[in-house]
Amino acid sequence: MYARDEWIKKTEFHAVASPKVLEMVLARVKEVLAKPALPIVVFDLDSTLFDVSKRSYEILKEWIDHPDHQSYRETVSALKGLQPGEMRYSLQDVWESRNIPMNQAPFEGHFK
Repeated sequence: MYARDEWIKKTEFHAVASPKVLEMVLARVKEVLAKPALPIVVFDLDSTLFDVSKRSYEILKEWIDHPDHQSYRETVSALKGLQPGEMRYSLQDVWESRNIPMNQAPFEGHFK
């Protein structure tokens, strides 16, 4: 089991749009300030508040197309034809969806 899987299981996901989530955060901050206490809010922007799948796709596509990475022919071949909608939470998820081994280069050396 990957540590990410455990994190996902323990995470509270909201079935509401980002503005509503931010309103909920603000309400909790106000509750804490009323005690009085110091509220701490930590935002993880990538794929939390902002969808970065298109950016991640473009970076990965650039890597795939770069001539220096042709030594990873099997990986490049498995990733050819990847579409933006196939991007997942992490590159590890993309590798898994394409049945690419993660215990060897380039994943082990470049992306982990």
